[in-house]
Order: sequence, then C-alpha cells, then structure tokens
Amino acid sequence: MVTLNHRTSIIGVLLTWWLCLAAGTPAISQTQSWYEQDDVSVVISPSRLRQPITEAPTAITVLDRELIEQSGATSIVDLLLLVPGFQVSRLLHGYPVATYHGQSTRFNPQIQLIIDGRPAYIPLYGGIPWGDLPISLSDVERIEVVRSPNAATFGPNSYFAVISITTTPAASHRGWIVKTEAGGNEFGKATISGSGSKDNIDYRITAEAAHSEGYDNLPDTERDKRATLYSSWQINNSEKLEFDAGFTRSGYIELNNVVTTGDLTPYRDIRNGFTRINWERASSSESSDSLSYHYSRFSMNETGLFLYDLGETLRDPQFSGINLEVPLNRYAVSARHEIEFERTRRLNNNHRINTGAALRYDSVKGAYLFNDTRQHEIYTGRAFFNSEYAPHPKFLLNTGLMFENNTIRDSTLLPRFAAIYRYQPNRSFRLSYSRGERTPLLLETEGNVTTTGNVPALALSLTDTALIGSPGLQPETIDVYELGYTAVLRKTDLTFDAKIARQIVSNKIYNFAAELPSDTFDGAVRQYDNEDFSAKMTNLELQIEFNPNQNIRLRGAYSYSFEFDTALAARMLTPEHTLSLFGSVRNDNGFSMSAEYYHSSDWIWDDVADTSRMNRLDLRLARSFDIGGADFNIFFQTQQFPGKNVDYVERNKIKNTYSAGFSLNW
Repeated sequence: MVTLNHRTSIIGVLLTWWLCLAAGTPAISQTQSWYEQDDVSVVISPSRLRQPITEAPTAITVLDRELIEQSGATSIVDLLLLVPGFQVSRLLHGYPVATYHGQSTRFNPQIQLIIDGRPAYIPLYGGIPWGDLPISLSDVERIEVVRSPNAATFGPNSYFAVISITTTPAASHRGWIVKTEAGGNEFGKATISGSGSKDNIDYRITAEAAHSEGYDNLPDTERDKRATLYSSWQINNSEKLEFDAGFTRSGYIELNNVVTTGDLTPYRDIRNGFTRINWERASSSESSDSLSYHYSRFSMNETGLFLYDLGETLRDPQFSGINLEVPLNRYAVSARHEIEFERTRRLNNNHRINTGAALRYDSVKGAYLFNDTRQHEIYTGRAFFNSEYAPHPKFLLNTGLMFENNTIRDSTLLPRFAAIYRYQPNRSFRLSYSRGERTPLLLETEGNVTTTGNVPALALSLTDTALIGSPGLQPETIDVYELGYTAVLRKTDLTFDAKIARQIVSNKIYNFAAELPSDTFDGAVRQYDNEDFSAKMTNLELQIEFNPNQNIRLRGAYSYSFEFDTALAARMLTPEHTLSLFGSVRNDNGFSMSAEYYHSSDWIWDDVADTSRMNRLDLRLARSFDIGGADFNIFFQTQQFPGKNVDYVERNKIKNTYSAGFSLNW
C-alpha cells in the first residue's frame, strides 16, 4: 500500500494542475457545442457532472422506466441481469445478492448502491440488503450502473461497480397508481402510490406488501411491507428543499449449514428505515450548490432455543440422539448519520468542476456479533474533486480524486483519470484508470461470534466461537485500466458500447480456519486476513441497443472474462461468459410483448463449493386500455429455466414460474 506521505507529491501536482487549468486556460468557443447533445442520454453518476454517455469517464449502463416495465422484473436486483457482467443469485429466496464479475459471497461488500444520492450500503455486515430496501420498484424512474470502480466519486466500497437509482419525480404524475400481481409458489404483491401538489409542494406516498414461499423444497418464506414518502418544496426559481423517508419490515426463514435438515430454521425479522433532507440551489444545470443530511437504521432480530443432534453435529455416533440446546439472540442494529455539501461550477467554456465534503458516523451494536453490549463506531471524513477539461474540441480530460480518513484505517487517496477522444459527434474513444477500495468491516476487525450450548443429558456446557475479527486488516484495493468506445448513431437509432479492461485486486480479505483452545465445542475458529497475491483478469464487454421505431426495442449485453491468474482460475470465482438479450414490440391497439434471455457460464460463489449456472427465458404479454380516462393494464409473464440451472447452491430447486397482474393509473 502507498502511504499518505508517499502521496503528498502527487496531491501537489494534481492540485497545481487543476488550479492552472481553472485560472489560465484560454476558452475554445467550439467546445460548447459538444455538450449540447439533447438527443443523447445524459448521465450524472460517473463524475457528479451532467454529461452525455459518450463523454462519461467510465463504462455505464442506463435502465430507463420503459425498459424496467417491459422487463417484467418483480424486484430491483433482478434488473441488474440486463447489465453486462452482472450475476444475481439467491442463497435463500429472501436474501438475493448481486455481484459484478463474481468474486463475491452472499454478503457482498464490494458494490455501492445510491438511491437519490443516499448510499444504501449497510455497515452491520457489509453489502446491500437487496430484499429489504425501503423503496418500491414502482417508484424507480431510472438506474445508472457505473461498470467500474468509482471511489473517486462516491468513496470506498464503490469497488467493483456503483448502482445509482433515481426515483420518479412527484411532479411528473398527479393521481393514484394501483398495481397487484400474483403467481406460483404463493407469490403476491400489491402496491398503491399517490402523488399530488399544494402551494409549490409536490409529494408522493407509496405503500407495498409482498409475500412468497420461495423455493418449493425449502422453508424460506419471505414477507415484505414497505412505505415511502417523498416531498419537494420549490422555495423560489432557484432553490428547492426535498424531504423523503422510507421504512420496510421484512422477514424470512434463515437456513444455516447444519447437518440435520430443520435443526435451525428461525424466522429473521428485518427492519430498514431512512430519512433524508436535501437543500439545493441551482442557477443552471452547471452551477449549483447542495447540502444534504440522511439518517438510516437497519436491524435484524432472530431469537429462540434451537436443538442440534450432538452425534450428527460432531459426526460421532456415540452421541447420537443426545440434544445440544442452543439459545440464540441474534439481535443487532446499525445506524448511520451523514451530512454532505456539494458544489458544481463551470469555470469557462472548456472547464467545469464538482467539489464537496462529507462527514459520516456509523455505529453497530450486537452481542451476538461482538460478544459484548457496547456500541462499535466508525467516524469518517472525506473530500472529493471532479474535473472535466477540454483542451481541444475533440478531447476531454476527466479527473477525479477522493480523500478519506476513518477510524478503521489511515487516510487514503482514490483517483480516477480518463482521456476521451470525440472523433465525431456522439462517437468517442475512452482510455481510463480508476482505483477502488473496500474498508474492512467492523465485524472483520472487531467481531467475536460466540455462542454457548447446553447438553442436559450430560450436564455439560459447550462454548463455540465461530469467528474472531483481526484488527490489523488492510483495505482491499482494485485497479482497473480500461479502453472503451461509445457511439450513438441517430440515423440508425443504434447505441453501441464496448470496453476491454484489465482488473487487479490486491489485499483481498478472506477468512481461514484456526485453532482456539477456549472453544470447547470443536476447538476451531474462523479468522480474517489479507491474501498475499493479486487477483488479475481481463474483461471484454459489449452493449448494444437498437430502436428502429417507437414500437420496437432490442437490446443485448455480453461479457467475456479471460486471462485469469492461476489462483483465480482454479477457484472459478468469475464466470467466463454472461449474456442477456431483450426484445419488445407493441402495436397501436395496446398490445405489447417482450422476451429476455439470460445466460451465465459455470462459476462458484466464494462461500460455497457448488457450481452455479443459469439459462433463463422470460416472456411477457400485456394489454393496455383506456377506461373512463384511467389507464388500465393487464399482463401475464413467465420465467422458464431450460437445461440444468443452479442458483447459488445445488439444494435450491428451481422451477418454471408464472404470474399475472394488473395496474390502474388515474
């Protein structure tokens, strides 16, 4: 790792370069026209600066509202299958997980999720609670997926990729939307949302309930209830104040790796809520200030007295039929407070910048996780700088830098550099470098997962320590070198994106088995350490969309991973091939049809031994009506799984599913 002292000269050079660009560069009048590309999709997630996708410093995928509806997805996480290189699985039905180019466990702490500017990453165990998000799929207007580390923009844990969700503006709709759907395996979901305005205040409120019995062969029942509120007050022509809040309560059956099926099947109760206040003053799209505060709280509760067969657990027949009683109290809670200031300015025709700073306080508490009752805390401060400079009408230099200091590790600098050559309007080549970092979790540095069980028949008490944290852990780092090409061909209504990237992961955190004399159950414990080798691979990604007219939409995404280092190839942690194909067609009579095909070649999640693979075909048929001025839509859809499919582990028995529903918008 490069220390802060070694980076001092780099900081000086970068700051001097930025200041010189800001103060002394002559304007080039032709440059402005390159930014005024109204017919090209505009993104903001790569650098916090509004820019056409052809000028973004990293590869990006945009999923708009029309695509979300036509896909027939029943959850937000399933939409990521449309993105090149993404994998989505479920160790349990109630706990989905997503990753980008594999190398992940069920608690994936290497992807960042941003919802309306608020990070949804959970400090309790790391990762994103995809099944417990306090947001309804019906409120999602747009998803931008940055397919590269973006720590320079959003900080550590923006590691493999960053997913940014924008919800539908309340002002875009007045009235009510009701939607319900149901299908096989007792799946059902009902949503109601209402929007309106009064005295320059727009508002939206949404409530939703869902349930599913999960896999047929497992007791993985899932229940979800959520509610959200969004309001926006337009104070004057340039200032607005936003307030939103959300809460979800969900639960599912948790299955642990025990020898006898049914030994441990408690119901895990999850609660996840947030509030956010955001003030913004904008004189234009390129001159704005904002100040935001958000609070989030996540808790899980799982209690009960559970029985093991001691003979089965110890794999010793002489103890067969003797019960081991384990009282569990897995209540744990994490909270986050964060305040952030951000400023965007255009310095001249050729140069614009985005700067900001933030303070964050994270706390985690749970006797089960730490074997104590105290509150474990992380204090974080960070500052960020993004710059876009055009030295010539056909060239762009995009630079980002994040400085962060927290109480887990020393200060760190996370850079991003990109040179973009716009050889024709709406067509560009991109050469970039970006670094990401994953800060060790409190569980990994301070955890102590210890339980005590009793054997009444033998008047014996046993202590089992499953995991102990390692205070000296270093952050994981990832460096990505990328060559990309993006073209938006309006004459043929074709959008094409290609990239080839070399990825190097260092200091990967893993857990290993060690001896622990105080463990009277099996004498073994899991501990954490950093791997002493770098995991390297190359990724080729292609993304294409074709819209020959307003009634037809075709889309394809493909990823090929190769040139693995020996250790990574042997563990099969990344699928070589992933593919998604999408097509939709509609007519003037209100009928629409869509189909998607998803494929992932063999690979293994990092916390199991089973080989995953996927071949999935989704079909959807819908019809829209106008009833008394209200829009009424009915739909039928199915998921088919041809061939042999394994979802995370072999035990999960996948079957074809069917569902139908309707929505009413008035």
